[in-house]
Amino acid sequence: MRKEKDGRIVVSFDVHNDMDFREHIARWMPYFRVLEPSRYREFIRGIATQVATRNEGIPV
Repeated sequence: MRKEKDGRIVVSFDVHNDMDFREHIARWMPYFRVLEPSRYREFIRGIATQVATRNEGIPV
């Protein structure tokens, strides 16, 4: 973990498989961007799209 000059915090971790990745990122979902690998970035984009679609039109 490191803090950038602009105030951003960069967190990195090793994962052993896709499930391990999912468990690590679940708590960070609203706050992060996946820089690499791109297949994980696409995975997150897919989950976010699914969640948005499921919650579309539901009154708050």
